[in-house]
Amino acid sequence: MIKVQKKKYPLSGNTIVDEWFLTLIDALKKGIEAIHLKQVLRDPDDLRKELFGLLTEGKIYLGKRKHRNKKEPLVKTLIHELLHEVLPISSHKRIRNFEKFLWILFTDNQKRYLRRYIPKHTVKKDP
Repeated sequence: MIKVQKKKYPLSGNTIVDEWFLTLIDALKKGIEAIHLKQVLRDPDDLRKELFGLLTEGKIYLGKRKHRNKKEPLVKTLIHELLHEVLPISSHKRIRNFEKFLWILFTDNQKRYLRRYIPKHTVKKDP
């Protein structure tokens, strides 16, 4: 009998929280082509607006400068954009509230695991 080793993901012990965490991991691996970190992320429709994050055509863009000003972690924005991928028909307000809810419930190890997907270097190409 061959033993198949399961991937080790950090789990919280709460079944519902862990299922949402694994759903976001699945979205990262199957639905997202790339994650890009930009120094300044502008809204493609209105270049005067600076954004925290943007999901477009299977790619996630995160704005580094906007996070520095607001002290909001990049991982929280990554969770937000992944929720847009997982729940495409939900309103932005519901996504924002659900992001806050998951941010509170995810363990530090789960947040660190998601942080590994954020690149260290910035790119110049626009979304």
